[in-house]
This record gives sequence, structure tokens and C-alpha cells, in this order.
Amino acid sequence: MELLDCYRLLGLTPHATVAEVKASYRSLARRLHPDLNPGLSHDRFVRLHQAYQVLLEVVPHSATPASGLDPDLSQTPVPTTAPPPRTTRTTTRTTSNPPGQPPENPRTTTNPSSPPRASSQSASQAASQAASQAASQAASPFCHHPQLSPFERQLKSQAYYRLQKLLGQGKFAHAIALVEGLSQRLSVDVEVRQWQAVTYQRVARQAIEQGEFRKGRIYLNKALRTDPHNRSLRQEVERDFRYLQRQVRQRSSRRVNS
Repeated sequence: MELLDCYRLLGLTPHATVAEVKASYRSLARRLHPDLNPGLSHDRFVRLHQAYQVLLEVVPHSATPASGLDPDLSQTPVPTTAPPPRTTRTTTRTTSNPPGQPPENPRTTTNPSSPPRASSQSASQAASQAASQAASQAASPFCHHPQLSPFERQLKSQAYYRLQKLLGQGKFAHAIALVEGLSQRLSVDVEVRQWQAVTYQRVARQAIEQGEFRKGRIYLNKALRTDPHNRSLRQEVERDFRYLQRQVRQRSSRRVNS
């Protein structure tokens, strides 16, 4: 089931929240459940439930940037580094006094290296913060597009670990729905498009192993169209095509011999 079909079945747009998905499903389930409404098609309710399950995997479960990652996922948040606190060094200077007079209070002077003006401090703090952000991006395991907001970056990170979990569990339909939804939302991000192409390749390999050669060919071609400039991916897909051809020939030989 395509992702857009899932949204259509629940009467939602691709920007719907989890709360909207659940509310729409509850409303439609009461109207379409065959036990509550005799005479209605059971298949229609099944498709509604399948679309609901897919959207629960795709729609982000956090609505604010401050929320944490999904507890079911690997706890590897994108690291952030706060700018280091500024410190100033002070020196004391005492002066000698005539006998009988109390010494003057020591005067504190600011180290000449410290910025004397507030405007200079602000510029220095801004430079320090920019350097910290650059270090944070360098330490991140992801290559985010500059146009992504902090929330979109967290959403992308969260979706990546969910995608790995779905692929590891063999839930390829949900994995496709997740990565296609993420690609629609973060269309400017090249890394997301790479994940989408790799997902198609994984689906194709699984289809070939199960003897679904037509499906395997379709998804290998989709992988190439999704990320056409990825040379490494192209080599892998070409290898998969050769494997597919060998499997087709072997099946044809068995049919002839039988």
C-alpha cells in the first residue's frame, strides 16, 4: 500500500499529526466496522486498519523540538555542544604608603586581553557559538542539509533508527512507507534520498530471494532512479541484476527439465 493511499483512506494530509491519525481512525472504524455495521465490506475495514498501522510508523510521535527520541529506538541523539563559559583573570596591585597611614585597598585591573566593551564580548560569544555548532555538526553521524531546522534534524535522526529497526525485522512495506514519507517532508536532504534508494534495494533483494523476480526488477530500477549519481549503489544494483538474471535462467532450466 502506497503512503499517499494510507493518508487518503484516513482522509488526512501528509502533514497530519499522530493525534489526528488516531482521531480519524477511531471515527472511521466505528463507521466501517462490519460487526457494528452489518452489510459493510470486511476488506474495506482491513485496508483502513493497515493504513492506520503504516501511518503510526511514519508520522513522528513528537510535536515539539524539545521532546526526546522514541524510547524504542537507539538512544543516539545528535550531540550538541554549548559554548564554553568566558573567564577573566584578575591581578592585584598594591602601593606603598607613608608610615602611619593604612594601606590603600588593592585595586583590581582587568587583564588587557579581555574585551573592554560589551559589543566585543557579543561578537566573541557569537564566534564561539558558531565554532561550537560547527564542532557539533562534525561529531554528528548524519550529514544534514543546511536548510533543515533543529526539529527536522531530530526527526531525521529518529526516523533513521526506526528505519533500521523495520528493515531488521523484515517489515519492508512499513520501511518503504517511512522512508517515502521522510523523503517527501525533507525533500532537500540528499542523505534521506540515499536511504530511500538503499531501502528499495533491500526490498528488491528480498523479493528476488523469494522468487518474486518482477517485483525485484521494479525495485532495483526504483533504487537507480531515486539516487542516480551514487556510483557505489549503482555497482551494487548491477550486481543484483546479474544475480536476478541467473535466478531467472535457473528457474527456466528447471521448468524445461521437469
